Amino acid sequence: MKTAVFLLSAFCLITISIGAQQKRVARKGTDVRLVKDKPSVYITFERFGEREPLETGESREGIWLRFHNNTKWPISLRAFGVPKEMGEVGMYYEIEELPQSLLGRGFHSSTEAKEEIKRKREIPIGYLPGDSFDVISIESGDSILFSIPSEHLAEGLYLRIAFNYGWEDQNDVTAGREAYHHITFSSSELPRRQKNR
Repeated sequence: MKTAVFLLSAFCLITISIGAQQKRVARKGTDVRLVKDKPSVYITFERFGEREPLETGESREGIWLRFHNNTKWPISLRAFGVPKEMGEVGMYYEIEELPQSLLGRGFHSSTEAKEEIKRKREIPIGYLPGDSFDVISIESGDSILFSIPSEHLAEGLYLRIAFNYGWEDQNDVTAGREAYHHITFSSSELPRRQKNR
């Protein structure tokens, strides 16, 4: 009897162990990231420098950023052409400010809080696409360099870029039948010397 219980216990432990190993292997195979310790899509700081303003009122101080595709698929996003010295593309993006100080102070939503901050502080809009725009593809493992005016990442601001994964139908994306994904980059991610400007 004791032998039967021992054998049954041993069998159960071996079965559980094999099942756990198979689960780990299955999870490993489903990771979409090429570099496992990096996010699937991310932005990194490249440098500060002078750039030609694209719109009236922009400063000549610029920030160069790099958009990385760390997935096994291409990524598409909306962009526009710029002179070579300004990066590989011009990137469409929105600028936001997280209104942490106003949340919980009588505002019912973060949208109301954002509007209140915009009334108190002039926040740049960013570069928004019009009725027509180019869609570019960033292949698996590639990255693309772009620049922005430094005031677009002033203290407390972040930019938000919409993109889509390669398996999503671009016609559905353009027609609004597919969701956009967003990646953000905050002023807090810049080297310290820029935040004091």
